[in-house]
Amino acid sequence: QSSNVSSKKTIRDSFCLPVDKTIFGYIGKYETMGESKGVDEIIEAFSLAFAKNKDIYLLLVGVEDAERSKIFATIDALKLPSSSYSIFVLDQSKFAEYLVACDVLLMNYPNTEHYAKYMSPTKLFAYLATGLPIISSDLPSVRSVAGEEVVLYVEPGDTEKYAKVMLGVFNNLGTVNNQSDQRIRLAYNFEWPARAKRIIDNLWQCN
Repeated sequence: QSSNVSSKKTIRDSFCLPVDKTIFGYIGKYETMGESKGVDEIIEAFSLAFAKNKDIYLLLVGVEDAERSKIFATIDALKLPSSSYSIFVLDQSKFAEYLVACDVLLMNYPNTEHYAKYMSPTKLFAYLATGLPIISSDLPSVRSVAGEEVVLYVEPGDTEKYAKVMLGVFNNLGTVNNQSDQRIRLAYNFEWPARAKRIIDNLWQCN
């Protein structure tokens, strides 16, 4: 590795993220074409998990300024302390760094026709290339890319189960990280859109 490669700790320091917590991260939009991407439910699941384990932390990247009021309405209703999460507007030039700052990556697409049948999960490709554990709602469009050996699946809408899986990953992080190489290999089996390829190239510069 070159001397300018950033470590996870260095990246977390640069974002003022805790270095002593297990960070669960979602990187992406809050909505697409007016459709929810399941971010509120991620927050709800995290809240349930956080109530049982204060050593976890939630990172949300990609929430637009106009959407922050919706996010904070959910956070306030759940009474999540501000010390348990960070919310950033997405800076595309730092996309790879956001990923590397995390320990576990989250997706929670709702079970709608668009997400279940027609979505091309570019986010999943980028997630896989990190080698990090991934938790996702169980949809055909996601399973068509990755099986249970590399992604931890939860029935869409089941926030209690999602929280349990989060805690299970926290308690067995070493074990779930054993599939890291398998995730990375799977990521490189796909024909990459140009934008996704740039994301992956950047990942290797800061991982």
